[in-house]
Amino acid sequence: MCEFPLFQGGDTGSIPVGDTTLAAHAVSGGASEERGSEVTAQLRFEPLTGTIGAVVHGLDIDVGPSDAEVEAVHRGLMDRHVLFFRDQHPSPEALLAFARRFGPISPRHPLHLCVPGLEEVMVIVDDATKPPENDMWHSDLSGQPRPPFAGVLHGVELPAAGGDTMWCDMHAVYQALSPHMRDFLGGLTALHDVAASFQGLRDRFDDRGAAIDGMSADAYTARHPVVLHHPGNGRPLVYVNRTFTTRIEELTEAESAAVLETLYTMIETPRFHVRFRWTEGAVAMWDNWATQHYAIGDHFPARRVMQRVTVADDARVESDLAWPLAATALAS
Repeated sequence: MCEFPLFQGGDTGSIPVGDTTLAAHAVSGGASEERGSEVTAQLRFEPLTGTIGAVVHGLDIDVGPSDAEVEAVHRGLMDRHVLFFRDQHPSPEALLAFARRFGPISPRHPLHLCVPGLEEVMVIVDDATKPPENDMWHSDLSGQPRPPFAGVLHGVELPAAGGDTMWCDMHAVYQALSPHMRDFLGGLTALHDVAASFQGLRDRFDDRGAAIDGMSADAYTARHPVVLHHPGNGRPLVYVNRTFTTRIEELTEAESAAVLETLYTMIETPRFHVRFRWTEGAVAMWDNWATQHYAIGDHFPARRVMQRVTVADDARVESDLAWPLAATALAS
């Protein structure tokens, strides 16, 4: 298991990852590798904060990245947790093909529309008749026994103002805890319940009641360690979120509520965040294990259309390590 150092600031042209520098990473070999070597050498990762977020320059998602470019992006994702690609405008097919380079794709989400003929490409529409519903801090589907690894999101139609997305670095939240608090949390397990959380959507979106009723406890309720060691980089992080985590099992209800509220307050602290102003054609890719995100709903009632693909697992992690520490379904 490899481990990547945090970027400490100062160099805005490249990011150290392991023993290489992403902006200078190159390969050599045959014709396809030569293209990869040339283009990968031009990739530049522009950090947006001290620990989380970077804009990637020099990559064309619609054309399709080389193997070397994909590996460089993956290393950047392990280090920066969320990456942004401006001026891309990929087709739904190209967005899906790009996401597949990082791992198997999750099936269609039961509560969202999809691109006709491409069920893996989710369509998220906000407008005057459908208010934003992701304006809360969450890690996607954390109530699944194996939550998805990554999200890839494309800004298709955007409002004139508002509609930014924020991400929180959960590694940085862990590092900000006192040593005693880290030790205390390290022995605890939290219950996550996606289905129960989605029940609240009934009051806003009655047409999806049947889909909500079909979300079984076995598939959408799970136990996870409060402190998770990331499968891809080995670093510890806090793994609870206000949307789907219901309680810490080893504590009384009152103790659990107090500890969770302490952690949620830290998660909502701006020092751990990166905020992205969307422009049409921009693409964001985030590590769903290492981050939480919050889609700001301040554009309502203006229209906002996004296309999204979810990567189920990290193809570069051994299958038996893809979700460590024996997270279990509630029914087990």
